[in-house]
Parts: sequence; C-alpha cells; structure tokens
Amino acid sequence: DLKTDVSGAGQGFALTASSLVRIRAGPGFDLAPDMNAPLKASVALDGHAEQIWALFGPEGQSLRGHLVARVTAGGSLALPELQGDFSVADGAYEHGETGLKLYRIASAGQFSQHALNITSLAADDGAGGRITGAGAIGWEKGFEGSVKFTAENVRALARDDRFAIVSGEGALSLDPDAVRIKGALSVLQARISVEQPAAASVPTLPVVRLVNFPGRQDARAGAAAPAPVRPVLLDIKVTAPRRVVVYGRGLDTEWATDLKVTGSINDPIVRGRVTLVRGDLDLAGRRFLFDTGSILFDGPIRTSRVDFSATRTATDVNATVRITGTPVAPKFTLESTPALPQDEILARVLFGRSAAQLSALEAAQLAAGLGQLAGGQAGFDPAGLLRQATGLDRIAVGASGGAATLQAGKYLADNVYVQLGAGEAGGAAAEVEWEPRPGLSITSGARANGDSRIGVRWKKDYGRPPALPAPAGPVPDN
Repeated sequence: DLKTDVSGAGQGFALTASSLVRIRAGPGFDLAPDMNAPLKASVALDGHAEQIWALFGPEGQSLRGHLVARVTAGGSLALPELQGDFSVADGAYEHGETGLKLYRIASAGQFSQHALNITSLAADDGAGGRITGAGAIGWEKGFEGSVKFTAENVRALARDDRFAIVSGEGALSLDPDAVRIKGALSVLQARISVEQPAAASVPTLPVVRLVNFPGRQDARAGAAAPAPVRPVLLDIKVTAPRRVVVYGRGLDTEWATDLKVTGSINDPIVRGRVTLVRGDLDLAGRRFLFDTGSILFDGPIRTSRVDFSATRTATDVNATVRITGTPVAPKFTLESTPALPQDEILARVLFGRSAAQLSALEAAQLAAGLGQLAGGQAGFDPAGLLRQATGLDRIAVGASGGAATLQAGKYLADNVYVQLGAGEAGGAAAEVEWEPRPGLSITSGARANGDSRIGVRWKKDYGRPPALPAPAGPVPDN
C-alpha cells in the first residue's frame, strides 16, 4: 500500500490531504495503482481559486475567488465514491477572446457518491447583467451530466470591435461523445466593427517544425490538429428584432437577425438571415442611403453572402454602391446610370464635375474614396467614438449643401426609435418611428422651419426576418 499525507499553508492557501492506495507490483519495476482496490482519501483546501486555475485552467482565461472544499473518497480509483461539499465566493472570470467578464461569482455544491450536484451558481457582468444556473455531473457510467443556465442582459461580447448584450436560457451537457451547448438567446443590443484588425497584417511563419522532442512527432504547418476527446457542439437559436449595429469603413447600419447555429464550436454552421433595418455609407464625406440589404447564412460563417446597396443622386448621374462578398471581407462596387468608370462616378458625386477637372486637393480626396471602396484601412472614426461615449444607438456625421450635418438616434423601447438631426435644409429636425408589429412602421417628423409629416410604411424586406423552425427537442434537464 502507498500512504501519503500532505499539509501546508502559505500565500493565502491551506491544504490538507491524505490517501491510502493499494499498489500492484509486476515483473521488475512495473508498479501501478490497483484501480479496483478499496480507496481511502480526503482533501480539505481553503484558499485562492486562481492558484488551482493556473495549474489546470485553459490559456486565455482567468478565474479567481475564494475556494473552500472538503471531500472524502471511498470506493475505488476506477469508480470513486465522494462525499463532501465545495463553495466559491467573491469570484471573477475573464475570457480574453470574447471580452466576457463575470464578477461576484458565487457557487456551491455537494458530492454524493457518484455525482456532483451544483446547487447554486450566480454571477453578474458588472453592468446589470446576470447569469444563474444549477445542474449535476456524474461519473458512474462515464463522465456525464448537464448544467442549465439563464442569462439576463449579459455582455457576452465586450471588445472594442465587438459588443453584444444577450438574454436567454440554455444548457451545457456532457455526453459520452461530446460537450453540447443548447439554448435560445435573444440579442438585445450589439455593435460589430468591420474595420480590418491590426493582427490581420502580422506575418506568420510558413513552416514550423518541432525536432528532437522525445515521444512527439514532427509538427508541420497545415497538419491536421488532433481531434479533441469530446468536441464542443452547438445547437443555439439567436434572434434580434433590431439593434444589431455594424459599423466601420464608412458603414453605419442597423440589422435584425434570426439565426440557427449548429455544429462544432471551432467551425460552426449558421443558417438564417440578417436583414437591414436602416443605415447609410459615408464615402469621402458624402452619404449614400441604403434601401435594401441582407446577409444570408447557409453553412460556415466564412461562406455567408452579403448583398445590399445604397444610392445617391448627383447633378447628372445616379450612383449606387453595391456591397457584396462576406461580412469579414466586404466588396464595394460603384455603379451609375448612365454607366461610367468608378473614378468618374465618384468625382461627379463628390464634386459635381468630371475627374479631369478636379484640383490637386480634390483629386486626393477622390483617391481616398477609391481606396475606401477598395477596402483600405479606415482612419479616425469620430462617430464610433461618440457612440461609445454617449451610449446612443446611431450617430451619423456628414455634409449637405456645404454644411456639416449630424444625426443621432436611440431606442426608447424595443419598437420606438427617436432620431434628432441638425445641419440639413429646413434646420434642426426630429423623427419618431414606432413599429407596432414586425414589418409595419409609423413615422412622424418635424423641422425647425415648421415642416411636419407623418407616414406609414410596410417594409417587406426590413425589420424582423422570417422565423426559423424551433430547435428539435427540449433542453435537457440533467
């Protein structure tokens, strides 16, 4: 038999443990624990969870908090029987890739022979969002179980280029062949930038080899990574009636979504549609208003297709900007009636005359606009900074008749949108849009010069997209 006793304390952590394990002796020095022999063990720890996380937690994530656990073990190593409890208080979690941060994590659970029952789990995101959950994980017939969760106004994405607040319910289940995440989430608000990240320009080594590593094969770039023991599979429905803002490279757009996400978390399959609610494109100081737009998903995200257009009328040309391709690599194309080359179209829209008649400064502005169409890096984005600072849903800065214009809008409720503007003909203006039902909107507006209007619009391709079939089967209970 092998008997061990461990105790120690320091740096805010105390551990006491003991075990008695029977050792099986084979020929020579072949020693191994007897997996079926009776087991006696106990562990008591009290300290900082981050010290254990540093040993066993995945990279790019952090967990801290006060962890207390007292567990005794019987049965055998092949099928241990555990008794005891654990608790986590004043915890905090951070996921570097998504920016998800959770504070005031509190959890408690009990061990009952062949199962761990998580009786409570609660955390908040520091901005009013909250996650709660409970569940059980057992190991009598393999490592199986599930934890159900409820999210309320949680900042699931919190990066400079991606931001999203979600609510919904779901479950994380451990099956013999996979880890499954299933649920239905509603996106209450989201902002996504299409600016090219700086990391995209960092070069990578074309070939990497590991040599003279005992017990490891050489690794070369492009070689398939080993499949995980339990792949993480998704079955999530994501909906947003509106307030999904996509901005950057002159874009300022709002979208509605209805998507179904399935498949592996490493390469998810997305099916559904994202539909334009409103938006415009600022191209070299001129605004193109979008009239149609959609993004269709029918497979991996990288194969989704963008198709929307914005129009602007100049003195002698009607110009249309078509945006196609993928959301991460959109392609901008400038068309006109009558048909003209792209530089000629842009010159007439921006300056009202042919490209051959432009001054040196105007020609530089024209080149900048063509570079924006070609997908060049966007520069300083004052509208994006104002959105972040004020909490408004939409801000558009432009020009009209030689004067600067500013429009700012915010949702007072899920179906009531208020927008204020200044600088355009007619003076300051206010507009209220009410959507009593999907696809039907009632708008009213007034200007400082006394003009007012009211209108009713039925938007076939706008607003909430058609609903997808509900996920097959209920969310598992355990």
